[in-house]
Amino acid sequence: MEDGQGRFAASVLPHLDAAYNLARWLVRDAHDAQDVVQDALVRALRHFDGFRGGDPRPWLLAIVRNAAFAWLGSRRSGEVDFADHEHELDAVLALDWRSCPTATSRASPTCRSAP
Repeated sequence: MEDGQGRFAASVLPHLDAAYNLARWLVRDAHDAQDVVQDALVRALRHFDGFRGGDPRPWLLAIVRNAAFAWLGSRRSGEVDFADHEHELDAVLALDWRSCPTATSRASPTCRSAP
């Protein structure tokens, strides 16, 4: 087993930067990209005996791509990441809704009389 791990390290680990860059581009988050790469490396190590030789870079990047797609698919479809929209959220929260006639006309009488 030690020889297999040595071959894995020599073949795959030089491509870690490319794996991270791909994961970062696909999932758009640095921490999530680290998780995706870790999952991909575990998958690659588990299935390294099926690697047929040649250039390991495209083989590893295909595993990273599949791991990223699996991660993206596992996210709840209704989940919203407000960090991407923080400036918009701040602008909405800063609005003085009382100065907006449409908002106050639809508000309950209690809200319309608020100071």
